Amino acid sequence: VTICNKVDGIPLAVELVASRTRHMDLKMILERFADRFDKVSSSDPRVSERQQTLQATIEWSYNLLSDSEKLLFTRLSVFSGGFDLASAEEVCSDDQLPKEIILETLSALVDRSLVYTMKAADQPMRYNCLETLRQFGHRLIIERTDQDALNKKHIHYYLSLAEEVYLEQYEEQLKWLNKLDTEEDNLMAALEWSEDHSPEDFCRLAGSLAWYWAQKTKLVLGRQFLEEAHSFEISEPVIRARVLQGLGS
Repeated sequence: VTICNKVDGIPLAVELVASRTRHMDLKMILERFADRFDKVSSSDPRVSERQQTLQATIEWSYNLLSDSEKLLFTRLSVFSGGFDLASAEEVCSDDQLPKEIILETLSALVDRSLVYTMKAADQPMRYNCLETLRQFGHRLIIERTDQDALNKKHIHYYLSLAEEVYLEQYEEQLKWLNKLDTEEDNLMAALEWSEDHSPEDFCRLAGSLAWYWAQKTKLVLGRQFLEEAHSFEISEPVIRARVLQGLGS
């Protein structure tokens, strides 16, 4: 079940991984390929060269994209657990990829099945990539050495959201709790990256989310992040106060 989840249930991926059971047991397969199932190859001569590995199939699809579609596809890998149009426009746009063409380009990726849509009642349309596709895009970002710039835009976007919600936490509380629930994976990714790369942003984000963790009774998780924030030297009094208040409660 874990293996099937990690390959997003893609039939070709399941088949490629299953071919390895001739040589390895399932536990060994999971340990060896947990984060790179798209690179598992097939020794079956009946499988076409393009389908020898899932990565080869993904590369074949990727190479059919236009330059702007390739750029947006790789940048979308910074998101975790999905995203909406507004976040894609803010995080992924720059001089190479203007904000005005994000919707058109994103729509093309949906049409090509490289991005899928999610619609919940009373919620704006959300988008996501299969995990195997997201990992492929993430590796391309690392190779192009613009990962840090993309991560900074990602954390600043979600930091702005968290600080806005913090200031309005007593107004339409249910609305804001639902919003943070929807973006929880992105908030966690922002916390984990900023902890190592931007301690000041990490402290701001942790302090702004303290009330959310308390409301959702995620006390162990909240205490873990707030204790880490408290261990940093926080120069801004307001941020230090938020961290201390959250940790105290």
